[in-house]
Amino acid sequence: MYDSAVQPGARAVRRDAAPEVAALKRDLLPPFASGVVRDSALPRQSMKHHDPRTPMHGLLAAALLVSAALAAGCGGGPAGPAERITPAPADLSGVYAGDWPCSNCRAIKATLWLRPDHRFVLRQSYVGGEDAPPSPGDDVAPSPSEHAASAQTGAENRSYSIGLWRWDEHAADLALVGAGPERRFSRLADGRLELHTLARLPHDLVRLDAPLPFTDVVRLEGETAVSGGGATFKECATGLTLPIVAEGELKELRRKHRLMNSSGKPALTELDGHLREVEAGGRRREVLVVDRVIALNPRASCSRG
Repeated sequence: MYDSAVQPGARAVRRDAAPEVAALKRDLLPPFASGVVRDSALPRQSMKHHDPRTPMHGLLAAALLVSAALAAGCGGGPAGPAERITPAPADLSGVYAGDWPCSNCRAIKATLWLRPDHRFVLRQSYVGGEDAPPSPGDDVAPSPSEHAASAQTGAENRSYSIGLWRWDEHAADLALVGAGPERRFSRLADGRLELHTLARLPHDLVRLDAPLPFTDVVRLEGETAVSGGGATFKECATGLTLPIVAEGELKELRRKHRLMNSSGKPALTELDGHLREVEAGGRRREVLVVDRVIALNPRASCSRG
């Protein structure tokens, strides 16, 4: 029954028992996941040529397929539509004007300067008599901080708002950010600007064909610096820095700096002034004319008033 060359006690296998062992292995091998090849499905060949790692590789492949299917199903449905972006109109900067309704005056003449450097000035002139200030209940009345930059001229009571403007690509509208409340405008198809307001009557501004320079005398707050070579003013709300021309009340500004600002550092200054364009070096530049010096505080600045 056993090979006679095998010594007693040694492991011996019948030479004619290989088919029986293979059949027994096929019967005892546990089934694997669907799609994994069992020994019984392998081509007839010697066992020593079969890679015993094949069932494990099949399991890993099946696991990877299941993971990929689960990951694909975790998205929660199809992706939503892409967020709409509206670029700023190329001709947005400019000067706009219009008459707005007023609750206790004849009209509010509004003029908006949108500068190319993204700074703005909004002037509101309340027309209706010398004693017709804007109503506190008017939804476009200036805030108390805006009244600091106000002036009266004849029968008009004016208020000014100065700040920075930006185009909101997501809301597709214009935002004015200044000392008072933020204002928003829609750009209409014909180029008009429509103020967002709770009032039922429209508050529109029409773009002017001819540029209108801003030359009003307004109340400004910023940092002034003087030296032997000149003087400069940096407006707090917008950061606009302008040279001060040698006229108007520049001498008074220098005198206050000598008396109150021995350090020579920039000092917080409140003044009345107006802008002007002058020729310099073959090109036009913007300068500030000081009309009145109201206050100077060398221990304060725009960041700490």
